[in-house]
Amino acid sequence: MAKWELLLESYRERPGRHDPAAERAGVNWRTAKRYWDTGRPDAPDIRAKPISVVLLEEQEAARARMTELQKQVDTLAVELEAKRRQEQQAKAVADATDTRVQEAQVIRMARGATQGLLVTLTNLSKGAAKVGVRVAKNLERIANDPTDMKNGELVDMVRTIGALTTALRQANDAGRQAMEMERMLLGEPTAIIQHQHLVEVTVDEAERRIQAGLRALERAKSKGLIVDGKVLPGPGALPTSAPPSAPPSAPPTLPGPGALPTTLPTSAPVAHAPGGPLGGPKPTGS
Repeated sequence: MAKWELLLESYRERPGRHDPAAERAGVNWRTAKRYWDTGRPDAPDIRAKPISVVLLEEQEAARARMTELQKQVDTLAVELEAKRRQEQQAKAVADATDTRVQEAQVIRMARGATQGLLVTLTNLSKGAAKVGVRVAKNLERIANDPTDMKNGELVDMVRTIGALTTALRQANDAGRQAMEMERMLLGEPTAIIQHQHLVEVTVDEAERRIQAGLRALERAKSKGLIVDGKVLPGPGALPTSAPPSAPPSAPPTLPGPGALPTTLPTSAPVAHAPGGPLGGPKPTGS
């Protein structure tokens, strides 16, 4: 058995080379060739098979194992790719959710800040109303006495009111933008467009017109003017297609000066006076 294993190892390294196999197993090359070609038929174990057949079976088994391993590798690759995509989708969903939460937080903070600013400006506007009264009195005094134009306090008060007005306008714009952002986050329209009807018709008038149209339609059906939903031409209706018109006739040609008439007028019978056609003496024969 030991010699056969040595022969098998040698033939695995160099298939069909008998001399190196015989030298490693300690047999002559004929014995090595016999084991390669026919094996040992009287052996009760694997030695009964030729070594060449054993090597072919080992190669086929190795190829089958490689094929099985390749299938397993491909299956694992597909599963890993599916898992990677699932993780990416889950991460994208989580990122989108976090983004929505952050946007909602930003909108909430903007709305709260705007609300606090408007409350502050509203309280300031109460004092600004009193300042406006003083400004009006000073302007009236200046109008009565133009020499009192240099009044620094008046200028400061007007600037204060102007700054407060600008701040109120900016706060209102910020509040409107915060509400628009919140509507966009909730998927609601940021503006409502109102359609204005050009023709104002009451409900009663609209119902009366609809009933009149329905009655006209029923009369047309009873008279056979509507068949299968198609309107048929009634008596006196214009034809759908005009008959072919005759070619236009040429305009009459007026004769020019000195031109002969194309047709002679029919002359009435002329009564001749006695003696000749012109009333002269009757001609005598020669």
